[in-house]
Amino acid sequence: MKRDAHRAIERLLQVLWTACLATARTILYWVLGRRCSLSDDSAGACQQSKSTSNGSFWLSESDNALIAQQEANFTAEYSHLGYGYSNSLQALRSQHFPQLSRGTVYLDHAAATLYSAEQLLAANAELSQHLFANPHSQLGAELDSTATAIEQLRQMTLSMLNAPADEYEVIITSGATAALKLAGECFPWTPGHSTCAYTTVNHNSALGIRQLAAAAGAQTQAVDLQQLVIRDPQQQQQQGQQQQDQGSCYSMFIVPA
Repeated sequence: MKRDAHRAIERLLQVLWTACLATARTILYWVLGRRCSLSDDSAGACQQSKSTSNGSFWLSESDNALIAQQEANFTAEYSHLGYGYSNSLQALRSQHFPQLSRGTVYLDHAAATLYSAEQLLAANAELSQHLFANPHSQLGAELDSTATAIEQLRQMTLSMLNAPADEYEVIITSGATAALKLAGECFPWTPGHSTCAYTTVNHNSALGIRQLAAAAGAQTQAVDLQQLVIRDPQQQQQQGQQQQDQGSCYSMFIVPA
């Protein structure tokens, strides 16, 4: 079973790699076509690169056919492992994300994940049946559902993170960048003793905390992920003793999710 899973992953990566190569080639054709269109001497080359893309900016018909064939082979070979939610993956994709019905592949979920059709229907129903006003206006629970919704959101977040309500608070911000900025501004840095450590691979918004830490007099240090795996017990003991000598202070360690 483990060997089959490894083979399935290899085949899936092959399908994705083929799609990436086809997309990169089509973008190259498009760029060449744009450059050629600026020159009358390259009409033949322009016609060739435009015809190669078959009117599609992303993938040509031959590219789509190749990807579809590889996907069909992959599904047929590894469907017994439960890949694709019992062969219903495409149906779920069409049902929840009809905006991707034309073959578009969305890969920017880390920045902003897509909204599904069911989410739109649920949000429309809730907004149509309840009044959501400014939570600071205090219009009363009978008129305004905002306070109740915010409290439910806080409780759901604490429950999801398995965080006791008497130890943790949930602060709602406009997004992850605003939350990181707030954490850096409110963190109790101790000048000369606190350290803001961060892994070398991190999001720009997370790395922005370095500036806030440095402005507060804290030290900043980049940490390679291998340093988290290989730890020297003697060095660990020395660091612990050094922290005791420095007294009570707080430091921050930033790692990607």
